[in-house]
Amino acid sequence: MPVAVSLKQQGVSRSSYFRWKQQESWKQEPSKPAPPVQAFEALPEEKQAVVKYALDHPGIRHRELSVQLSFLTLRDMVARLSPKPHGE
Repeated sequence: MPVAVSLKQQGVSRSSYFRWKQQESWKQEPSKPAPPVQAFEALPEEKQAVVKYALDHPGIRHRELSVQLSFLTLRDMVARLSPKPHGE
């Protein structure tokens, strides 16, 4: 909706609106950016493992490295959650 239409509906003159808009009370204080949300923080040994894997595989770029590590983590999680046969 155009400002002029809104002002007319509210019975406010254009000059009053723009005067109010220029006043300090209409200015918003700058807000601080929200901190990034992380579901978890990697443990120091996990960070070291990632660095070691990257150094051991210098030909892998960062995106491929991310996929490789995700696959390895998923495979490890499945192995941990899989029921073990009797006798183990």
